[in-house]
Amino acid sequence: ICSFRNSPDDKVRLARSNNNLGFLYGSMKNYELAEIYYKKAIVLMEDLIRERNSINDKSDLANYYMYLGYICEVRKKYKDSENLYKKSIQILETLAKNTNFIKDMEDLATAYTNLGYLYKAIGRYDDSELLWEKASKIFKKLKEK
Repeated sequence: ICSFRNSPDDKVRLARSNNNLGFLYGSMKNYELAEIYYKKAIVLMEDLIRERNSINDKSDLANYYMYLGYICEVRKKYKDSENLYKKSIQILETLAKNTNFIKDMEDLATAYTNLGYLYKAIGRYDDSELLWEKASKIFKKLKEK
């Protein structure tokens, strides 16, 4: 039997398990439970980043913010959704600039796209357009690589 040792690797596994449960419940349209599990994943990952400050952990955290942002958007918690998407974007912009990893650039373009959809849903069409243009530039740049 494997025991949980509270090591960084165990925390990563637990955070990813909570994220997976959030994804599962979101897929089942049980958005309340999805939100709970995404929040658990975020807390674990934020603690882990304070502990070891890993680039991979930051990338995961940015995606967890993005996933929870979507759940909040579906639940019409638009301000929460906007804040979560912005947190994701802030992390991903830093990672994309400093690491130039293709995955971080793709995730950044996706975060811009998601925030653009939120802005479209609440009638902020100009903001939506600007974000979609940013996403388009990234995707075009990636296509050239």
